[in-house]
Amino acid sequence: MRRDSELLQSKLAATLCQKLPELGALALEVLPNGAEAMSIVKLSAHCNMVAKTIAPQAAEEEVAQIRRINAVLPGTCPRILHVEREMGLYVTEFLPGETLEQKLRRHVRGFGALSTEKMLSPSLLILRRLHNVSSRPYNSTYHKVIVEKRLAGILNCHATTTNLRLVSPIDMESFYLSTSHEPSARAGGRHLSDAFSRVVDAYLANLPNSESVIHGDPHLGNIICRGDSIKFIDPRVTWDQVKSRSEGYFDPLYDVACLAHSVIANVILETFDELFEQPEKRQELINSALGLLGTYL
Repeated sequence: MRRDSELLQSKLAATLCQKLPELGALALEVLPNGAEAMSIVKLSAHCNMVAKTIAPQAAEEEVAQIRRINAVLPGTCPRILHVEREMGLYVTEFLPGETLEQKLRRHVRGFGALSTEKMLSPSLLILRRLHNVSSRPYNSTYHKVIVEKRLAGILNCHATTTNLRLVSPIDMESFYLSTSHEPSARAGGRHLSDAFSRVVDAYLANLPNSESVIHGDPHLGNIICRGDSIKFIDPRVTWDQVKSRSEGYFDPLYDVACLAHSVIANVILETFDELFEQPEKRQELINSALGLLGTYL
């Protein structure tokens, strides 16, 4: 693995020095990979940059979406500095700071004075501005992928039909649902599955009237914060290898749902040990995630 990393660094350095000779000497630092990235490397030259390699088609789509987002709301994503389509490589400016995920996890562990809601709201409002300035009549086909295909698979999979019916170490009702639900909504796995099924049916019966340029993957790890500055990285435009006739556009509430899911899945579940002894903080995170839609609207 180390040998592969060294070869990758050498190849990147040679490619970039050839394509961007004005950079001069390069110092490379391998950064943690994302779910799909084969490599993410920080380049230190006259300025700091990030080089990312993924599947060539995905890289082309990602670059196009970054440019699309920045065209309608300048400065939302880092600038694209260079692209090598055949290699699936693109280079952006490096964004100093920390991810919103890191910031929230410090909050969970008792550091930081801001409430969860105040930490999430600025990112959500940027997404709302992006959606508002790019809104147009709905023409997407992704509800077939996201709702009919993917969620149907989730609802019928073994984890939903069997595992969620088992006794959970924490109360599913307080973990997944707001306290405003009726007592009849107590959430064993079967009830949770039934609730999700009703949501899916309602969505398909009431498709949105408009679509917007969306980020497509605004989880907490894709939001970089530094002071009052907030930037989004690694947008997504294709799910399940299915292209939409409205590339880069979809129901804007998908972004809101992704951010809410990230609070619950990426913060609460990953910091379960810390939150187990902090029911009030856990409830604050849940309430903040559930309140994102109201803040957005």
